[in-house]
Amino acid sequence: MKRLLYLFLLLLYSLFASCNPAPAANTYPAEDLPFPDTEESVRTTTDEEEINIAADTLKNLGFTEITDEMIASMHETYNEAYHREWNRRDVMISLLSNLGGGDYDFDTWEWTPSSSQVYAFDMEIFDVENMYSDFFKGITAINNNEFEITDIEEDMGLGSEDLGIGIRNVTFRYNGTSYQFHAKAMYDWFDGSIIGYMNKVFKKENNPNRLYYMTDGYQELIVFYCSDEWAAYFTAATGFTLDKS
Repeated sequence: MKRLLYLFLLLLYSLFASCNPAPAANTYPAEDLPFPDTEESVRTTTDEEEINIAADTLKNLGFTEITDEMIASMHETYNEAYHREWNRRDVMISLLSNLGGGDYDFDTWEWTPSSSQVYAFDMEIFDVENMYSDFFKGITAINNNEFEITDIEEDMGLGSEDLGIGIRNVTFRYNGTSYQFHAKAMYDWFDGSIIGYMNKVFKKENNPNRLYYMTDGYQELIVFYCSDEWAAYFTAATGFTLDKS
């Protein structure tokens, strides 16, 4: 009799467990997890120190456009808006994004670069019709006057960005020489393969520098125009891996 009772209770437990499975791993809120790309989940520095370290790291890399006002604003923003620890890598991304994001005039839909050292943009584009024209504006602003891009035209032909089909034909002149890039239509998304294409143009034109980029971890690209040596130096100093393909 006891054996039958034991089996009955065991059956009830099994049924209950199947209806209430154990929680999956890593279901904690993101703010409670260790930060990615950090060696330790517990650090010894304060948020304020992390902001200062991040700013000093970028200044030492030559980002002279970082001002004391920007750093003070970063301290205020982080203290007011967030309730979790931030590390220096988060701060560096925010500083680079703010530096290179440019300014939109929403009356004219005109985008103007804001930096001569870094160019940053969301790959889900606001002004779809001019996405590659604005890209050329961005990389021209950071090229140290080493090349000129003119006569930019964007033609969808028989394709449609609204339907996400076809090719956008992007034509331009690099220092007077004609080039053509076939951008894949992806609704309001930017075809990032143009970065690799431009590096091929640079190589053909005997330009020793390249476009390197990193992401913010989401959908923003942060672009630099630099030598291979500087890109390696940047990675060593910040821990961010840059790509040029």
